[in-house]
Amino acid sequence: MKELKLNLKPMVKKFEIFTKKNTISELSGNYTSLFKGQGLDFSGYRNYTHIDDASNIDWKASMRAGETLIKVMEEERNSKIFFLFDVSNSMLFASHAKLKCEYAAEIVASLTFTILRAGDSVGMVMFSDKINKIMPLSMGPGHYYNMIKELSNPVNYGGNFDLGKTLKFMNQYLERNSVVILVSDFIGLDNSWRAHFKIAAKKFDFLFLIMVRDPVDNKLPDDTGQITLEDPFSDTKLLVDPQMLSNSYNIRSNEIKNKSKAEFKKAGVDTLELETDKDFERDIAGFFVRSRKKWR
Repeated sequence: MKELKLNLKPMVKKFEIFTKKNTISELSGNYTSLFKGQGLDFSGYRNYTHIDDASNIDWKASMRAGETLIKVMEEERNSKIFFLFDVSNSMLFASHAKLKCEYAAEIVASLTFTILRAGDSVGMVMFSDKINKIMPLSMGPGHYYNMIKELSNPVNYGGNFDLGKTLKFMNQYLERNSVVILVSDFIGLDNSWRAHFKIAAKKFDFLFLIMVRDPVDNKLPDDTGQITLEDPFSDTKLLVDPQMLSNSYNIRSNEIKNKSKAEFKKAGVDTLELETDKDFERDIAGFFVRSRKKWR
């Protein structure tokens, strides 16, 4: 298992730069169009032009000003976005440069930047078999820095995995009109999560699943010598020959993954699968587009 070395503070500057680039702009645009505000708020007046709808003219204000004015209405942003971030032991794995939890933390950080930039509030639970850290819903630049601080803190990572316990807590903790984004590898699911998952799928306005996988989670390479496999939730280790095991490993791992996805879909929840050796911005932006078509 790779040593946990999380340092997301440089991302603060990175995302300020990325807002001018197409990938982050696309992500931001698709986010704001998916999670529309709850209403319109009056922000002032401007001069009427020939391309405006004449029904929007405010005649009383126009008479007072001596010129034709229309009201300017801005979307009132008040969406409540909450992350459930799996920081259990299976997320502390990498077969290459980046741990799954590092990759997932970058996803949470980038989406947090997008959410706060759109004027919405964001919160987070980092969980394993318990609640490792809670960040209540809040807004503003200061909250982004606080989120980065907690995402970068190794103390918040590690533990066994209990999705059912976390979902039970969230179903009681969050309001009905919340949007929940669950980020996990979904490895180690037991039988306790299904009832709580169904409640969450019905209760919240949106429930999104982002499945973060290391390439080895899906396919065991067969071009190596003997390797040691370790259960992330116990001390069990097994010395194996990948050439003898890879085919059955690949079939079984995909069976388990696809069974989970099918159960999520049965509850009306789609899953976006991402691998840690690939960029995620465009895939998430596309996921928002597909979700908008489904929900709007």
